[in-house]
Amino acid sequence: MFDMHFGDALLGAILGGVVTFILTVIVEKQRSPRLGVKIESPPLDLPPRGPFAAGWRVLRVRVANRALPGWANWWLLRAPADDCRAKITFLRGVDGTDFFDVPMTGRWVNTPEPYVNFNATPTGQVPTLFNPQELRSSISIFAGEDELLDIAIQVQGESDAFGWNNDAYLCPDWRNPTKRLVPGRYIVEIMVISSGRKHRDWFRLENDGFFELGQPTPEQRAMLRRRPLA
Repeated sequence: MFDMHFGDALLGAILGGVVTFILTVIVEKQRSPRLGVKIESPPLDLPPRGPFAAGWRVLRVRVANRALPGWANWWLLRAPADDCRAKITFLRGVDGTDFFDVPMTGRWVNTPEPYVNFNATPTGQVPTLFNPQELRSSISIFAGEDELLDIAIQVQGESDAFGWNNDAYLCPDWRNPTKRLVPGRYIVEIMVISSGRKHRDWFRLENDGFFELGQPTPEQRAMLRRRPLA
């Protein structure tokens, strides 16, 4: 009789431990940040500013930390996506190969802009950055909220576009020559890294008379999924 009761108690303890473990995994999975990326629509058109003598268009995406589903929202709290850093890679639309040698560090819209002054020298304009301590390449995103991420700009009347981040402010004309996008079709790979976790997505970038972001074709997505998660 003792052995039977002991066996039942042991089985109950094991089953209880398994159920507790499963519930803990489910709860922690639900609490973990869930990032998603969407195109800002319509694109942002701005009036002339700084060295831009004409209006200019900025292509941006919204990076969201999705809210918990309704059934879990009343008893769980989704964790913020802390210290989100973005890496943007421009790829050739035809074959998905890298267009630039190195990815571009993403610029979060709601972070301070570089404050730069240029000094004329015999070799050209030399930038002096006055607020390096204010600049940040990371941002935290709370559950149910999103943050805008800059991708590229084009000045009205010009055919070339440019990748846009804090480095652009260090160029006298705000056109970073190392991120020049000549007319054509591109794929933008966006990698957001938060607390060691990576979220990746892709978008088409059209610079062929229209300057806009769009969704890749199914064939392009199939090709892109084969890229290593660097």
